[in-house]
Amino acid sequence: MLEGKNNREISKLLSIPLSTIQRRARHIFASGIITSRIELDYEKLGYKTGLLHI
Repeated sequence: MLEGKNNREISKLLSIPLSTIQRRARHIFASGIITSRIELDYEKLGYKTGLLHI
């Protein structure tokens, strides 16, 4: 329901002030409940990936 929406859209959808959404999101990230991780898409870069078992 809220996946892929920005803070402003969530605020409007739930009828909650934007500042409340922003404060709660900062608290969740700061507490470590949710982490943000950026990963490269190697296939789009033209690289092949695999597993190496040693």
